[in-house]
Amino acid sequence: MDRRSLLAVCPALLIVGACKNTTPVAEAAPKHTMADLARHPGAPLRNRGLVAVSLPGPVADKKLVARFQVRCAACGSERFDVREQLSLHVGGETKPRGINLVCRGCQMRTVLFDAARDGYDGRLGRAVLFSEGRPVERPLVEHGAAVTNAPVRYEVGYNVPADEIFAIAETEGVSPLELFDMFQLEVGGKAGWSDAWNYACV
Repeated sequence: MDRRSLLAVCPALLIVGACKNTTPVAEAAPKHTMADLARHPGAPLRNRGLVAVSLPGPVADKKLVARFQVRCAACGSERFDVREQLSLHVGGETKPRGINLVCRGCQMRTVLFDAARDGYDGRLGRAVLFSEGRPVERPLVEHGAAVTNAPVRYEVGYNVPADEIFAIAETEGVSPLELFDMFQLEVGGKAGWSDAWNYACV
């Protein structure tokens, strides 16, 4: 059947063809950007015993990495013994869960990061892969030696769109900075800073 015959049988096709709109629909501009998140006051981790000092970090249109160096809130020391938390995973394995710091100046012990309470999954109550029991602690080992008397800093990364982060933060009553999905610990040494431990939300 040719086109003229088809239109005679079904003239509605002519209307559909005439009304077809080929003009592209512009996407709505985002209300928030990663630059807004980078400027947000506060710190990603709620550490009562530590002071987090913001350091310059890379900001892209769709991703942010924020970097902070820490010092003891009690005595001001910037050197710590670093200890790793491990906890029973739902799969039956014991897996890394967090980082504890022991101040070299005053020996105060502080939880720097705990996947069960911090980050996107922890703050939203979705970190259900770890048991509720007390985590086991051991010295963090790097290059075959325990990390002691070292300066510490951390990075957090945000891979969720900024608009979504701000919307969830408002609904849940948390700071948008707390909704990071990547954590990385760096320790200082004679050769400079090195990556010592990391965690990503699942």
